[in-house]
Amino acid sequence: MRHSPLNGFYIFPDKAAVMSKQLQTKFKRGRYRTITNPNKLAAQLAQDLQSVYAGLSRSGRGNGRKFRFK
Repeated sequence: MRHSPLNGFYIFPDKAAVMSKQLQTKFKRGRYRTITNPNKLAAQLAQDLQSVYAGLSRSGRGNGRKFRFK
């Protein structure tokens, strides 16, 4: 898998790899193509990361905490 910044900075590399792969898949499918506002893009990315992380938590691969973005 291609190295991404998420893989380099996230504390749990295995979870970062899953989250990165999901974001890359959504990007390739055009999920972010029509978003022109940087704040809306940030909000969508945060929501997508939280949904992936929540899935990892439900599967026993996360710690159950939610991200908090300001």
